[in-house]
Amino acid sequence: MRKEKILIVIQARFGSRRLPGKVLKPLYKGNCIIDILIDRFNRFNCVLAVPKSEVNLFNRFPVPIVSGSEINVLSRIKDVVRQYKPKIVVRVCADNPFIDLFDVYSVISNAEIFGYGNNWNMPEGCRVEAFRAELLDEADLKKDREHVTVTMREKFYKKYKLSMDTERDYKRIKKIFERAGNIRVDMDEVPEYLYGQNPEKD
Repeated sequence: MRKEKILIVIQARFGSRRLPGKVLKPLYKGNCIIDILIDRFNRFNCVLAVPKSEVNLFNRFPVPIVSGSEINVLSRIKDVVRQYKPKIVVRVCADNPFIDLFDVYSVISNAEIFGYGNNWNMPEGCRVEAFRAELLDEADLKKDREHVTVTMREKFYKKYKLSMDTERDYKRIKKIFERAGNIRVDMDEVPEYLYGQNPEKD
């Protein structure tokens, strides 16, 4: 996918309860986490999503700012998507200073193939997730208000539950191999063999 269809959204707020102002605290030569993240993602289109009441605190950064609700993070991310219309959103929480670009490309690839991807098997501080922007339309306005992708993740793990524990699992997995006509099936081929031309069908 062309990079202009991918948008890095750095979700930040100054008013953290446990560590107020953490995203602007200097870490090295005056650079804060946001400076570090913007530098890390400089090959992508990047936007800061911040609360309306805090916009002035973030004006110094050299990327566009979209402001919205402090509490309703889902609506803030939706505002970004409405304005920039990306195909893939890479959601970055601004308390993760060690996100690896390899992981970023990996979660983008998974989002392109499966609709959603994350690296949440990694330690806190280097986690990132990506998803097809259209999936925000299916978000639960209550459940996803703060953490944005809870519903998305639940549907993803249900849809691509590929361990063989039940008779239903067995039939689904057998179908994949039969459609592939081969015992060597890569994960990126699974959606086509499982759902064919209709990835919404289960």
